[in-house]
Amino acid sequence: MSNLSISNVIFDVDGVLTDGTFFYSIDGKILKRFGSHDAQAIKRCSVFFNLQLISADKKGFEISKLRAEHLGLPITLVPEDLRSDWISNHFIREETALVVDSFTDIPSLRYVVRSFAPRNAHPELLNRVSNVLNATGGGGAVAEVLDILLYEKFQKHLWDI
Repeated sequence: MSNLSISNVIFDVDGVLTDGTFFYSIDGKILKRFGSHDAQAIKRCSVFFNLQLISADKKGFEISKLRAEHLGLPITLVPEDLRSDWISNHFIREETALVVDSFTDIPSLRYVVRSFAPRNAHPELLNRVSNVLNATGGGGAVAEVLDILLYEKFQKHLWDI
């Protein structure tokens, strides 16, 4: 499927950039596990696409915010029940792809032209997205999406640019 017009790519943090694991101590959420394959892809593709991170994790937002800063990407705290409105108010459907992992994201799919989910996403979401990825959340899902979109737009892979 070719979508030469995609310029915006929205990534949910938990379950896409991370494997969805949260580490808790008696003091609360202290760690998230981010994959190692995605950072270079983000750095290479940020000049070609408007990359956005979203998170509904209020308690762990500061962790995600720090990772976003390290990646040089903006991040917005957007609760699941407000995602559809947030996407429709900030992006043009025909120019936007969404990468998510939860059944709570199903209503948002109608506001983007292309959608992706890691192979370990919720089964009902997997039935509804445009593309099911080979990679898992936190296991290269972001790099896989960016490679697909980069190839469709420029006929180049991540390792060619």
